[in-house]
Amino acid sequence: MTDLMLSWVDSANSAETPFPLNNLPYGVFSVEDGALHCGVAIGDRIIDVTGLEAAGVLRADAVADVLDAPNWNDFMELGPKVWADYRARMQAMLAADADEATQDALTKYSVPMADATLHMPIQVAEYTDF
Repeated sequence: MTDLMLSWVDSANSAETPFPLNNLPYGVFSVEDGALHCGVAIGDRIIDVTGLEAAGVLRADAVADVLDAPNWNDFMELGPKVWADYRARMQAMLAADADEATQDALTKYSVPMADATLHMPIQVAEYTDF
């Protein structure tokens, strides 16, 4: 079993949370305005990575906005090296030892999971059912 990585997001440090810093699932969510955003779950919150990308806080690609779509398809096309780098940078930004400016930036782009509606994170194409 992997040791629990500690985060400055208190709810992520609970033994009962399904979303500790070790497990940052990608998803798509909306809040009352209805716009779909890509997000990363941590504890009882969702980090709006579409907002982080638009603000230049955290980008997956240096050239193109890949998280401004209502799904993770463009991000997934970037491949495993980019995925691993992005996850490592996200974990560092959410780690307990992240600086205050980083914490403030991510807090600005986070929403309570209880206030969000979840949506399909990937646009599925060419599905075949046997």
